[in-house]
Amino acid sequence: MRAVIKLLDVWSRYQVTSRVQELVEGIYRLNRTAGLYEAINAIPNVDLAPDLRKSLINIVRKVARYREIARLLYRTAKDTTPMLRRTSVVVVDLPLAAYTKVQSRQDYVPDIVAKIDEAGTGQNHSEQEMDMLFRHLDTDRTAAAKAFGRQTRNTLAQSKIHAEIQLVEYCNSSMAK
Repeated sequence: MRAVIKLLDVWSRYQVTSRVQELVEGIYRLNRTAGLYEAINAIPNVDLAPDLRKSLINIVRKVARYREIARLLYRTAKDTTPMLRRTSVVVVDLPLAAYTKVQSRQDYVPDIVAKIDEAGTGQNHSEQEMDMLFRHLDTDRTAAAKAFGRQTRNTLAQSKIHAEIQLVEYCNSSMAK
């Protein structure tokens, strides 16, 4: 734990890529420490509030998992894709604008039928096929469209894209170039 605190201190003073890599590796090793979570949970509430304890455990697990996923993606790609065997790791330094949340428009109403067509084979489905689909879903077109619109707006407003998905997207967009 002291080693990770020291890495955090160094990172706060020298915010460079190599320090982030060292910090992530340190948190990964900390996560693998036997009895870590029992020790954190044994800290009295007066010294560490229960919600902060839960948050600390969550952060350590997530950072360690991100490191595991990045390594897994990298190794899998190199092992399974001949073209990627000759690649190297590129540290992505995104501009600050990449972290701003896009404001969803409350008046946006996605077309559920168009999205179903897009997600399928790209073919337009007949009215009868769509009616059959809604019957199987035990709903009607209007109710499905309202629920889909509500869920889409909620997803646009609340969703987060996790690091492992960002890595996959980066790999896909890099391969498309």
